[in-house]
Amino acid sequence: MALYGSGWQARPALLAMCKVLPLKEVRVFSPTQENRESFVREMGERIAAKLVAVSEPQEAARGADIVSLATNALDPFFPTAWISDGMHITTVRPSEMMFDALIRCDLIAVSTREAAKLFTLPGHGSKIPDFGKGDYGRAELANTAVDWRDKPELSEIMAGKTASRKNASQVTCMLHH
Repeated sequence: MALYGSGWQARPALLAMCKVLPLKEVRVFSPTQENRESFVREMGERIAAKLVAVSEPQEAARGADIVSLATNALDPFFPTAWISDGMHITTVRPSEMMFDALIRCDLIAVSTREAAKLFTLPGHGSKIPDFGKGDYGRAELANTAVDWRDKPELSEIMAGKTASRKNASQVTCMLHH
């Protein structure tokens, strides 16, 4: 697994993945060397998987079956070039993936469509300091193949109410909001 981030969102993301999957190795990237190395030391004592701090972001994704984006990034940083066939990507915020990476995904699911419809609370955009960036400024996705407002909910896929991955080479993405 590749894990991007070393803050408060990365900890539960890592623990949850380790709880449900028999992960052998997790490569951790965070822009600050001290943060990623501290995270690896701390979390290495809590999980069975081998944790490795990597210094280049693309190094984390190379050969990963799963990518967990658990950052506070307001600007998209994860490109299609880092995606390989069969990869599953999960995000904590939609702003982490670049447009080309979202387009590359064969199946995108959301936690709930209701949450996905809300870029921000109607009429409250001007009250958000970061309005116009990141999660709140993805107007380029509207009415495209990756417009998350009409994607299936995770619960619908789990219940068999909508299609899931058709083969092992498809790239899947879970967008959290």
